[in-house]
Amino acid sequence: MLLRRALGFGFLVQGLIAFWFVVHWNPAISRLWPDDAFYYQQIARHIAQGDGSVFSPHEPTNGYHPLWMVLLVGLHALQLSLSTLIASVLGISIACNALAAWILSRCLWADERLQALGALLYLLSPWMVCLTLTGLETPLSLLFLVLWLRQARRLWEWE
Repeated sequence: MLLRRALGFGFLVQGLIAFWFVVHWNPAISRLWPDDAFYYQQIARHIAQGDGSVFSPHEPTNGYHPLWMVLLVGLHALQLSLSTLIASVLGISIACNALAAWILSRCLWADERLQALGALLYLLSPWMVCLTLTGLETPLSLLFLVLWLRQARRLWEWE
């Protein structure tokens, strides 16, 4: 129960920070989003429009995280407004972070108080909050890293 509250609180704080940046789009988040986030969005838009994996017409591209691109293409296919699209991308990132925090804290500690503390430190660390706001695939990649580590630990204990 304590872990759920901690995760909910961390999720809420990250969500409020993301909401603030979406509302104040021009002055704030444009400085936080690297150009790679713009490239991702542009390529996803072209794929959703049926142009294929291109940054601009007739210029094929690759080198992106495939699952992240699938998620972005799905969002672009919905033809959301810019602010809704950005909020959705940040929401996916926050959900990935919360799930990674939950898995990691449960793997590292048996005591629920330590699990809650670990999840809060993970979710509220400035580094993690900034990664969430980049619009890149990093939270998704970290989630898969945590899943891999959990599976490796299970296999290690099994032997």
